Amino acid sequence: MLGRQSTPGHWDRFWSNLRSANPRPVFLKALRVGFALAGKRALEVGAGTGTASSSVAAEGGRVVALDYSDESVRFIKKNWVGKLPTLTPLRADALALPFADSSFDVVFHDGVLEHFPDPQRFLGENWRVLKPGGLLVVGVPQKYNPYTLYKQVLILLNRWRYGWETQYSVGQLAALLRGSGFRVGQVYGDGIIGSFGPRTVRLAQRIARWWDSQPTRGPSDPAGMTNTGTGEELIFRISQLRILPYIAFCVVMTGLKPIGPNEAQRPTAHRA
Repeated sequence: MLGRQSTPGHWDRFWSNLRSANPRPVFLKALRVGFALAGKRALEVGAGTGTASSSVAAEGGRVVALDYSDESVRFIKKNWVGKLPTLTPLRADALALPFADSSFDVVFHDGVLEHFPDPQRFLGENWRVLKPGGLLVVGVPQKYNPYTLYKQVLILLNRWRYGWETQYSVGQLAALLRGSGFRVGQVYGDGIIGSFGPRTVRLAQRIARWWDSQPTRGPSDPAGMTNTGTGEELIFRISQLRILPYIAFCVVMTGLKPIGPNEAQRPTAHRA
């Protein structure tokens, strides 16, 4: 049986065979809601292909795209360095971040936290390098959907290519963030369609393209939405439905590092 670890070897093999990747629109939107990225110092932990980091850099953020996989860092250098001067790739350990306390305005990661058997140690490093008042955005597999059963069977059979990983319910993730010193902010459901196979993904893509082709809608739209010209906006509106984070493929959650003198005390679990 596979041990409770996800190693650089797993990810070097994965990233070396990957040619392209698209960041999830709901995750990227969660980074932008109520938070201007231009001029902000941001850190992506477990950057993978660096596509999410590239989106932040394209909006004027100064981003460190950090990963412990050599192949990931090589991919980022090949595809983004030179095109986006404010994006810096870095190979480093997420459990021992090479930065001073309160170095970043934003820390974000999508599909990373679930690979750490000691998630509070991981989030403790997020908390340490984030400035008071800074934003944390986390995306993880949501516990209650068909993907969880499929994944756990493959892990038991030693056939899961991402190494060991777990999953979180909305309540579990919120408790984990609070226990790590964060105030829980917004919660979104992301990728429910992906839980039901590639045909439903293609159907969702066709719906998004249809939405993009429609003329701009006004406030009288019976659906209560204004078409801003992007299917991604429609997907994000759907992700905000109250029930969606509890049934979706992934849950995206934001957290804030408190500012107040009493609130900003470092949680005991983070102290050396």
